[in-house]
Amino acid sequence: MLSMWNKSEKRTILSILILFLSLLIIALFEEQIAVFYNPKNHLSFHIILEFLSIAIAFSIALLAWTIFPQTLSRYRLFMGMLFLAVGLIDLLHTLTYNGMPYFFMESSIQRATWYWVLGRMTEATFLLFILLSKDKQIHDLNRNYMFLIPLIFVIALGTIVDTQIDRLPVLVIEGEGTTLLKNSFEYIVIAIHLYIIKIVFDEYRKNKNDASLYIILASFSLIFAGVVFTFYVSVHDILNFLGHIFKVIGYYYLFKSVYVSTLEQPFEDKEQAEIKLKESKERYQKLIEVLPDAILVHSNNKILFCNQVFAEMMKVKNPKQLIGTSIEQIIHPEYRTKVIQELQQLYETDSFLPPSHRKYVLQNGEVKDVEVTGVTTMYENKKAIMTVVRDVSDRKQMEWQLEENKQLYQSLFEFNQGASFAVDKNSNFTMVNQSATDMLGYTKGELLHSSFIPLLNKPYLEATVDHYNQSLKGDSITFRTQFVHKYGYIIDVNVSTVPIIVKGEITGIIGVAQDITQQLQAEKELRDSEQRYKSLIELYPEGIYVHDKETFLFLNNQTAEILGAESYQDIIGKHYIDFVHPDYQKDLDYTIRRVLDRKDTLFKKQEFVLIRLDGTKIEVEANTTLITYNDKLAILGVLRDVTEQKMEQEKLKQANEILKQSSQIDGLTNIPNRRYYDEVLEKEWKRAKRSSGYISLIMIDIDHFKVYNDTYGHLQGDECLKKVSACLKSSILRSTDFVARYGGEEFSVILPETDLEGAIQVAEVIRKNIEALQIENIHSAVSPVLTVSAGVATMKPEKDDSSDEIIKKADEALYKAKNLGRNRVQVWNKYYDIRP
Repeated sequence: MLSMWNKSEKRTILSILILFLSLLIIALFEEQIAVFYNPKNHLSFHIILEFLSIAIAFSIALLAWTIFPQTLSRYRLFMGMLFLAVGLIDLLHTLTYNGMPYFFMESSIQRATWYWVLGRMTEATFLLFILLSKDKQIHDLNRNYMFLIPLIFVIALGTIVDTQIDRLPVLVIEGEGTTLLKNSFEYIVIAIHLYIIKIVFDEYRKNKNDASLYIILASFSLIFAGVVFTFYVSVHDILNFLGHIFKVIGYYYLFKSVYVSTLEQPFEDKEQAEIKLKESKERYQKLIEVLPDAILVHSNNKILFCNQVFAEMMKVKNPKQLIGTSIEQIIHPEYRTKVIQELQQLYETDSFLPPSHRKYVLQNGEVKDVEVTGVTTMYENKKAIMTVVRDVSDRKQMEWQLEENKQLYQSLFEFNQGASFAVDKNSNFTMVNQSATDMLGYTKGELLHSSFIPLLNKPYLEATVDHYNQSLKGDSITFRTQFVHKYGYIIDVNVSTVPIIVKGEITGIIGVAQDITQQLQAEKELRDSEQRYKSLIELYPEGIYVHDKETFLFLNNQTAEILGAESYQDIIGKHYIDFVHPDYQKDLDYTIRRVLDRKDTLFKKQEFVLIRLDGTKIEVEANTTLITYNDKLAILGVLRDVTEQKMEQEKLKQANEILKQSSQIDGLTNIPNRRYYDEVLEKEWKRAKRSSGYISLIMIDIDHFKVYNDTYGHLQGDECLKKVSACLKSSILRSTDFVARYGGEEFSVILPETDLEGAIQVAEVIRKNIEALQIENIHSAVSPVLTVSAGVATMKPEKDDSSDEIIKKADEALYKAKNLGRNRVQVWNKYYDIRP
């Protein structure tokens, strides 16, 4: 139980027990103690003890009077006034004590006892009044005038007692003891001090002030004094003497209370505050030194301080090497004048420098892109500017790449030979390219924000709107329709559309329409979806935080703002893992604990999802490092909200995917186009060179396809091409084999790592499968059903060989197959028919 009490509380309890034991010994062994006491010495002892009490009372009064101008405390002023009065009353009690010589008035037992009682009542009553009143500063009271009040009070009291002594009741009968009235006064004083003990103890439980403990001790001492003064028989006996000792002890403790609250406690508080201030300074300095960001403090263009991160950024081993260096030396000449002006303005206005781009010249001459934020501060009693420097070279590179991509997509959209367009959910054009305006005959101004539906030929209206709605549901589709030109003629087009998905929601469609009226084949391209994007990164002062295994130990208001709190005080002490999305909690908590337990190096960058106080989710990036905080290992991090950046990356990924699909697939047959074919052939040709392996090529042409078109029409001809394309895809079994539309009614198959015999087998399978489709071609000179001819070439590429050679050979073989009567497979330079 003793461990629950502090040193002051233990001392107080021990003192009370000693006082109580003393009182108990006096009560039990009064007669034995009296043997050792000589009444003849009582007067001398009384004078000594009373003058001790008077000296203490006047010391309290003098202390309160002296410090009042500094504290302006009503409590201490009233305490001084009280004990000035009590000291004067005790002086009258001493001068009139039985046996004292005449001094302005006769000495007598009754006079001395009345002054005693009045002094005790004055002390207890007004002490209770002071403790019950609320302490506050008073500016409009003159201490000299206030200290006249106790003087006037004591003069009036002394005059009344001296002139009315014969009329006042008897309080002590010498040889018999104290009267009931005298005892009643003592009991009243005891009761008041008991109440004082209660209210002071309640106050101590709230503020733990040592001055309160001294008041409690004083009250117990004065209570024990009052108890003793109800039992003495003669004013010269041992009990009277012991009662005065208790009184002196009580006055001493009251003096200690005033001294502690006035002088000792404030100085201790000041010393403690200075210690905490020093610790805080060291902690924050250490925090700055280990921050993952580069920190720089400078004044009058001279560097006063920089941390290790800044030194490493500047290619310097020790930060001290940079101290005293001019700011102008590290700023690139291109930025120097502007930066010096900004710093001067910041220094003069005490404002805040928002994130700004700079170029720094490193010690090795290298130029680095950085972003800085700055604020004025005091450093070693000097006004200075603290700057946070961040290396943004990688980010600048990303921005340049994004700008290049933006220009690329813009070019692909604007200069696509196909009619590129984007339509919102209300069927209105939001983007069109020049090919679209040329195809339809309208200007961009006439098309933008207008509906595409009135431009449709009525027979195709219902089906086209159905396709549009199907694409808005998430499907990527290709369909045929007709538009009416501005001048009234019909345009046959093949349209490919895909949905536009932003933040998981379909906002419209984007597509390419190819004018197939003149059998034109144009590349389909994608509009530049990056046009609506904002800058990926908007830098503001980032959040800084420190946490241990469980809770946040430190964070700034920027972190609180990221977490959705009004102030950092709302977050301190909370469990950091409670803010992490459940999907990331287990891995992140395991990593943090492993690092703290093993004192291992922490990974520099982490990405995860946070849940803010309002329940919203944000994606963040945290740069972290291991530090010592308050003599314990902890994690220091710089937190950035990267939610917007993640959404931008997702949009770019979607745009790239759409672009890739649009540039590689033939719009009519839905198989790879000539452009994609050329890329794959070149890649496989180089691979065959490296491995010294075989590569085979099959060139396929539909026999008498012009006759087919003339007989059945171009629409039926397109359907025929689609069926042939599908048959070709199904006839190719290996994932490495590649089939593409080579142009018109001509197709080609690339067979990597395939010798001549294998290529001939594949070609024959294709020829038979297409013939098995039984597509009617009644006017064909070869067969009443659709047939194809195929030329096969196989090579082992040598160092100087070009892929054009195998194409030329396969083409020659195809030409030979046609000359030999079509519906056959022909190998280059091997002129025989292998049909069974």
